[in-house]
Amino acid sequence: MLAVLLTTLFTASGLLAASVMAASWRRYGRQALALRRELVDHSEWREVRVTIEEVTVRTSATVLHPQFRAVRRNPSRPALPAAA
Repeated sequence: MLAVLLTTLFTASGLLAASVMAASWRRYGRQALALRRELVDHSEWREVRVTIEEVTVRTSATVLHPQFRAVRRNPSRPALPAAA
């Protein structure tokens, strides 16, 4: 009985995988063939331009940062007594 169930499981998994591959080929097959043709048509070398800019730090710069203040407790409320 277990052999029949495992055979059915593997057969169903194989059919599902094959149907997914067929759907992918139907959807993206033309683009894959066009990409292969495009790679054959273009040369191996491409021209690339790069621009490099220098970044400098000024020593006279002013650094602004927020002021972090401690939370003030309300002094009018008495503290709770400690547990005995």
